[in-house]
Amino acid sequence: MKKKQLKKLYDVCRGADAKKKLQKRANRKTVKDDSDRDKEKWIEKMDQNASYKQVKRRSRLNEKLEESLERKRLAPIQTKVLEETQQALGSEKKSEKVVEPKAAGDPTQVS
Repeated sequence: MKKKQLKKLYDVCRGADAKKKLQKRANRKTVKDDSDRDKEKWIEKMDQNASYKQVKRRSRLNEKLEESLERKRLAPIQTKVLEETQQALGSEKKSEKVVEPKAAGDPTQVS
């Protein structure tokens, strides 16, 4: 083979190698793009999870707040009812104490 033909063959081979290298690079870039897309999807998913967790946390906090407000609202009513029942029980106990000695008819006990 002549020198010119060898050079052309070399250039063609070199060009083919360059094309292959460029294709490999392009493929690598698409792979990187895919991984970037995967990362973006992952980030979006994590954002959604975070927002879901925040909403869930807020709802739990709201429930706790409502429960505490309900307890605070019911606390005075419960204390009044408790006092009334204690007074009623206390008056029943007093009346029972007064009634028992009279019913027993024991003259030694002083009422």
